[in-house]
Amino acid sequence: MDGRYTVILNNGERLNARRGVNIVRIPYKDSGPATIAVPAGEEQLMFPSAAGLASHLKSGKLSGSALTSADPHALFRGLATVAAAGVPGHEFAVIDSLFAPAKTAVAIINRLNREIVKVIKSAEAKELLFSIGAEPIARSPKEFTTAFIADMAKRDKLISQIGIKPP
Repeated sequence: MDGRYTVILNNGERLNARRGVNIVRIPYKDSGPATIAVPAGEEQLMFPSAAGLASHLKSGKLSGSALTSADPHALFRGLATVAAAGVPGHEFAVIDSLFAPAKTAVAIINRLNREIVKVIKSAEAKELLFSIGAEPIARSPKEFTTAFIADMAKRDKLISQIGIKPP
């Protein structure tokens, strides 16, 4: 071990901390087995990413209760956010991002950002991403950094609140 630890916080832990419920986390390697366990009655609920859930909602294997994103998702019309359903301030969205080494030149970061934004704004990329439940968001490097730091601060607060400590 090199002294670094990965702490995976899911929405169950967030709700436990915010609402005093006791959702027990059952770790799976990925959402596939959990997506089978819930309709089979082996598990009661799951918090998958929208991309992992879209096809199962369409097929009727699973039904959605609420979205953990801050805003409603166009693919899941009629499904309220957790905040709108009565837990204000509860929001968590999976954000896929691209990172570069810390000393990468600003010009390179900006060029990568321009090219990536161009791609995710294309009709083909939007259609593909939307079909799997992903909603592309184009941000500048500065906007992303600000949002990322704010998200990490929320996670740090939650880690402290629920008492997670490194082994």
